[in-house]
Amino acid sequence: MILKDYLLGLLVIMLMFPLIRLPLQMTLNLPIDSGELNDLLGIEKLKREMILAEIETIGQNYVIFNYQGEKRKLIYNDHRLYLTPGYQLFLSGIDTLGFMMENDSLYLVYRKNGKDEKVSVR
Repeated sequence: MILKDYLLGLLVIMLMFPLIRLPLQMTLNLPIDSGELNDLLGIEKLKREMILAEIETIGQNYVIFNYQGEKRKLIYNDHRLYLTPGYQLFLSGIDTLGFMMENDSLYLVYRKNGKDEKVSVR
């Protein structure tokens, strides 16, 4: 009897979830696409990394900077944006990406899924 009640409750929750999900996303202004959410999280991680960075060189597909005495390189290669040394991935599935300095701010200018974006990361 308890198992039957448990399964019935689980079924009701599963049926109600799609009805609750969309209004909740709209209210909280959350992106519906999980890929978009991953991109936003990656950009926020990159902003935290770059806030204390001293930029040394900006190339077509890389940025070399000093972070707390350690030289690091932000690289766009093979449709991904990642940080070395090591390998910390920030964005993936990018069609094109470029770096741009404007008013002492570093911007990522990229295209993903046919949509152009310009994001300040510092």
